[in-house]
Amino acid sequence: MRPLYPPTIWLVCSLTFFFIVFTFTEGNAWGWTSRLSAAGGALLYSLLPGYVWYSNIFLQKITQKSLVELAPLFKMKERWIGRISFPSRKYLFICAGFGGLFGLTQTYSPIVNFQISANKWLAASLIIGNIFLWVSVAWVLGRRIYAHTGLLLAGYEIDVDIYCLDKLRPFTNIALMDVLMIMGALALMPLQALDAQFRWYNYEAGIVIGVLATITVVLFPMWGVHRSIQKKKTERLERIQELEAQTDRDDIPALERILAHKDRILSISTWPLDVRLISRILFYLVIPPIAWIGAAVVENLVESFVGA
Repeated sequence: MRPLYPPTIWLVCSLTFFFIVFTFTEGNAWGWTSRLSAAGGALLYSLLPGYVWYSNIFLQKITQKSLVELAPLFKMKERWIGRISFPSRKYLFICAGFGGLFGLTQTYSPIVNFQISANKWLAASLIIGNIFLWVSVAWVLGRRIYAHTGLLLAGYEIDVDIYCLDKLRPFTNIALMDVLMIMGALALMPLQALDAQFRWYNYEAGIVIGVLATITVVLFPMWGVHRSIQKKKTERLERIQELEAQTDRDDIPALERILAHKDRILSISTWPLDVRLISRILFYLVIPPIAWIGAAVVENLVESFVGA
């Protein structure tokens, strides 16, 4: 029998606790427009931490697999693989601390007005759930950004073959999987609209953090290798120009070969991306809007049904 992961334990315990609180207590928590909206918040605080923790486990496996593929290209293999794979506990606890502080800022009003809440059990559980959510997000994003920073620095020293950039595909695959994780997390945000009411403040923090995290996880893994490709491409073009200057202008076949090769080098992209990968990134980016539009449609259907 496989052992239960901590995310599974959190999910089961939190859902059970919220079920008990909603079933056996009365009144709503301060700051929530209805018990239904509070139930949506409870679902989000239960599901999202488990989602990001399981995503982290999956992404760690993807990263390890990618590192095995990239290992022959690293000039200092042990140094970079160790840096990418194993962040220190101190660093992770600092990330969690920042997440906890951010969670406190998001629950400032409910904490200040805790005494006037009609349901203190519900208010306390939602406050703790919100703080733990941001601690989990900060912990996981901290691990991912640490790995991406390692890939950024490794990219500057990687041995690039501009004639075979497919070997650099793992850099892009890691970025793609991280983008998918972030978009999946943003797609869960409409859970806060179970009462069929859109409230911007419920989405604001998540969207800001999600956009910044997406930019980071896309650029960091590829920027270093982009600069390495750019450097290698420049060196190759300089060498071709030297050969072109030394070639007899009457030797047409030799000039044609050199110029054709020069055009080939100029056409090489300095990013480890192709049309297929770009289309996947764009597809992942539209996942949250589709989820939000779907939530809005459900809201309208609920309002129409209730009104009828």
